[in-house]
Amino acid sequence: MNFKDLLAQNELKATPQRLLITEKIYEKGHISIEDLFSTLKNIFPTISLATIYKNINKMVEKSIIEEVKLPSQKNMYELKKQSHSHTICKQCNKVCDIFVSMDILQQQIDSLSDFDIADSSIVFVGVCKECKS
Repeated sequence: MNFKDLLAQNELKATPQRLLITEKIYEKGHISIEDLFSTLKNIFPTISLATIYKNINKMVEKSIIEEVKLPSQKNMYELKKQSHSHTICKQCNKVCDIFVSMDILQQQIDSLSDFDIADSSIVFVGVCKECKS
């Protein structure tokens, strides 16, 4: 994936920090700010947590990165993808994407309420295959 082009397409300068943030989020799939900070600190010893927050917030605003809100967990971040939900293992805390159609559920919610849905976030909590064995 070309992160320089991704940033440019979204009218953001491709700074070394932004390039590394997008690269590490891509590598990890889902990562918390704290884990991202720890990873980046090894590469950029002078980087601050404020710099990471500022860049993450700007990339969320530009829809490059999405915040993933998980029950009883710290929020995580991922690169923007097609609409999807998440699974989280309650034993090892592994987060995975699950691509299911939300159309039917949104249609049901539309018909049952006067609510105009702008966005949705569904997380399925359970035990992953590795932890079950």
